[in-house]
Amino acid sequence: MGMAASRYKPSQRIWIEPFFNAAGTVLGAMIRATPIRLRRRILSWLCLRIGGHTPEILPEFAGDQARAVAAAERLLRLTGQRPAVLILTTHAETLGPHAWLRFELIRQGMEIGDSIVDAGRPRLGRPHSECFLAIDPYALDTVSPIVGGLYAGMMNRLHVVWDRQPSTQSLVQRTIFLRHTGYGGIAWRLLRKLKKGVPMLRVLGGGLPQNARLLYTAREFVQRLKLPRWPRPKRAAEAELMRILMKPEGDIRPPEHGEIPPATLATVEKWLHGLGVGASEAGGLLKGLTDEFKRSVPYRVRLLSVLLSRVAKEGKPMLIVGLSHSAVSPHVRIAPPIGVYRPAAGGIEFFSGPSGAVQPLRDLQAFADVVAQCF
Repeated sequence: MGMAASRYKPSQRIWIEPFFNAAGTVLGAMIRATPIRLRRRILSWLCLRIGGHTPEILPEFAGDQARAVAAAERLLRLTGQRPAVLILTTHAETLGPHAWLRFELIRQGMEIGDSIVDAGRPRLGRPHSECFLAIDPYALDTVSPIVGGLYAGMMNRLHVVWDRQPSTQSLVQRTIFLRHTGYGGIAWRLLRKLKKGVPMLRVLGGGLPQNARLLYTAREFVQRLKLPRWPRPKRAAEAELMRILMKPEGDIRPPEHGEIPPATLATVEKWLHGLGVGASEAGGLLKGLTDEFKRSVPYRVRLLSVLLSRVAKEGKPMLIVGLSHSAVSPHVRIAPPIGVYRPAAGGIEFFSGPSGAVQPLRDLQAFADVVAQCF
């Protein structure tokens, strides 16, 4: 089950986009070469320009920034190290009156990340906050190949970009302009940036709620199944479950609002039995799937597991800041920061808020519940 078709024609990506990738690469390199203060202003202006909306400036924002900085300083006192900073956001609609919030979330998130960097580093060598962005035709199907090519080339110089359709790239894109943007190294690029102290922004759900429910909630449900023997590859099982959940039941389209109708749930139960899951286990699994499917932002337990094992457990403290959007003011809501670190005695501990109580992290799902409260 691949990505839905975009309005890009394959020939446009191969013959038109590379020229504008080149122009975007040059422009991105010029921006990256500017002094850090000017660079940050340019990146903020780009968010406002692309979003086409005035910024939301509220007095509460300064307090949110201060709390994030205080939590980072607390991690420094506890571990002797500056934390890796991960700013997680929701995904606003791509069309309609609130589409501008996609870029306002980025703008405010980058300001928070930059304030944490400024509090703990000398001016020389400070990085700007970077985003984890999709630049494939599926992500950019609302713009022309010319605009998409320019955007992809520029963002690849300024942020960490991911092409989820790397097989559609031309040779010159794969080897020059969009090199290393496919699946192969994207996770390692994200981890390297975090360990180097570059604040990273990413959409926790990976996309719009309806896509997140299929691409993450359903797929991770399959990955978490513990079977003594798989009757077929997990990838095939993922595709089967996604097809079941995609199918409308009357007027109900499950991915749109997260509602799984009884008939669909019965089909999922039958599918589980076909995998070898017993009736006694199926009930709990179905309840877990139903509960998470309702969420517009999935738990992303596997992502959190990778971050904990590759960052926090290796001794680098981590600060997580959650931003969510709303149709009413304040349109961007910033949750209390979560600090995660490895104490001298071993194990992993965390706190929520700069003065929150320290708690041992013993259960990954329980920690995912804490992170989910940010949204």
